[in-house]
Order: sequence, then C-alpha cells, then structure tokens
Amino acid sequence: MKDLIQVKNALWGLFIYDAISMPVHWYYKREYIKKDFGKITGYNDALHPHPESFMFRNTYSPDIESAKRLNRPYDILH
Repeated sequence: MKDLIQVKNALWGLFIYDAISMPVHWYYKREYIKKDFGKITGYNDALHPHPESFMFRNTYSPDIESAKRLNRPYDILH
C-alpha cells in the first residue's frame, strides 16, 4: 500500500510540475523568463511566440492525395 501511495504522489508531482513549467517551455535562457514574466507569483499564460521557440515558424501542409488514397481525413488540425 505504501508503494502505491508513493507512485500516486509521484504522478501528482509530475502533473503539477508539467502544469507549472508549461508557460516557460522552450525557454533556454533564464533571463528571457525574467524579462517576459518578471517575478512569478502564480500561473501565467504562455506567450506567443516564445523567444527561443522554433515551433511557431513551422507550417502544416497535408498530403491530400495520400489521405484520399487511404480514405482518411487530411485536415488533422480541424
């Protein structure tokens, strides 16, 4: 039973850490976090784009022909 409680607590810690770190995901320099968020006293929305993120430059181009051939929808982003 003790092991199960420890696993449960570890999972809760993982979820909490993930939620807290979400706004600073893709930040690699702490000075950018301080510049964008100042003193962190609670939850903050993520900024768009993050100064060091490469994801915002990406584009999505569906392979419409393959989707038709496989009888699948091509608009995965809805």
